[in-house]
This record gives sequence, C-alpha cells and structure tokens, in this order.
Amino acid sequence: MLDAQAIRNSLGDFTKVIKQPARFGARLSQAFSSTEKSITLEEDQILRRPDVKCGENLFTDGCGSMSPSVARAIGKALHTKYNRPNHELDNLASCQMRIGGAKGVMSVDTTLQGHVIVLRPSQEKFLAYSRDVEICSVFTRPLPYFLNRPLIKILEDLKVEPKVFLEMQKRE
Repeated sequence: MLDAQAIRNSLGDFTKVIKQPARFGARLSQAFSSTEKSITLEEDQILRRPDVKCGENLFTDGCGSMSPSVARAIGKALHTKYNRPNHELDNLASCQMRIGGAKGVMSVDTTLQGHVIVLRPSQEKFLAYSRDVEICSVFTRPLPYFLNRPLIKILEDLKVEPKVFLEMQKRE
C-alpha cells in the first residue's frame, strides 16, 4: 500500500514550491485535474523556447504551440471520446493540455516541422517526467466572445474610438 508521501513523490518534484502552501496546493491539484490521455511524445519532440516578452508584458503566458502533425494525432486519439465527426478533430486548432508538470493552451503552428510541441517557461509549473499529452479540452470552432474592460482598453490602445463602444452599448 502506498502512503501519501509516496504518491506525492510519484507526481513530480515540488521542492521549489513546498514552502509556499497556496502554490504547492495548486501545483499538487494540477496532477489531479480531469484530463484525457491522447498521445505520448519522445523527449526530442518536446522543444523548449523562451516566453515572448516586451518590457513588462508577457505575451505567451501559459501558451505554447504544436505542429499540425501533433494536432492531427491528438484529434485522432480523442475522436471516440468526443464522439464527433472525424473532420472536426482533424482540424483541431488549439487545446488546453497538460504534459508532465506543464500546463496551458497549445495552438497549431504551421511553421513547426515534424511531430513536435513547443513549451515555454510560463507553462512549466513543476518538474515531472511524464511525456503523455493529457487534454483538458479541445477547440475546433470559435466560441462566443464578449467585450469586457480589458479588451476595450486594448482596442482603444489600437485606436478604436470610444464612441464605437458607446454605440454598441446603446444598441444592445
């Protein structure tokens, strides 16, 4: 019979967060989130690239990428779970995933060659040795989108006039 410490040790290396109870709890619970195993990658198929930053802004926080080949393999592996027509999962655009101690969103990057994924430091939460790509959810079509304050601020910074939002609000 395994004790709690043996189970914890089998999940990964949490030594960097063990003295931060909230973060330790979040990292530990990550290992128990509901996922569906899809494919297993070789170590050389997992590329590590730096996050994209500009000043204080982190543009790739929790976001990585996958080659079209990986997206097709994930779609094929998940076909029966989601009970969707083959063509929907053949065109997988992005997914929320976990691999070892990394988690985040992966989107298809058509410039990636071969059967690879790109992980970024912002995705790697703790050290674990599993190379199973576990899927939390897949995205095959656009979802509804709503204007909120942060989005309006970004659009205003991109020179969209405030009157556009006021007219939309009035119309709604």
